Amino acid sequence: MHEVHAPVPGLQTAIGTQISAFLGRLTPNAPRERDNWGLSADPTLNHHPALAIRPLDDSATLENTWLRLERQFLARLPITNAILFGIRVTNHRLDHVASHPEVAQRLVRILTTMSDEFAGYKGLQTARAPLVAALTKAAAASRT
Repeated sequence: MHEVHAPVPGLQTAIGTQISAFLGRLTPNAPRERDNWGLSADPTLNHHPALAIRPLDDSATLENTWLRLERQFLARLPITNAILFGIRVTNHRLDHVASHPEVAQRLVRILTTMSDEFAGYKGLQTARAPLVAALTKAAAASRT
């Protein structure tokens, strides 16, 4: 798990020991779930790093950007003591998501407060400003 999270800026320093403790507490009869998210210019479900997925850029709009939600499942397997890691991915077009003003406002807050380093990790460097502007506009329009 540490290898998988190595590219995430600051994660190991901030919560690396908690991740290790969490994984150490997993038992065969007590699987755990967690959520993760991202934004993408591509609605396909398979975003393996080896694939050439089109990155987000400054042409990002609410209509051509997808909110990618991952429901992650971790379970310790009996006998082998290995950990099974599964992911269920769903994609939601951002204009549909932004039709809910409270969600659009929350995304604006997340995008404007994340560090540049984390925005880079998430692939949002050049897409962040146009998406914040569009989400802000969508939130205001939904309230009127």
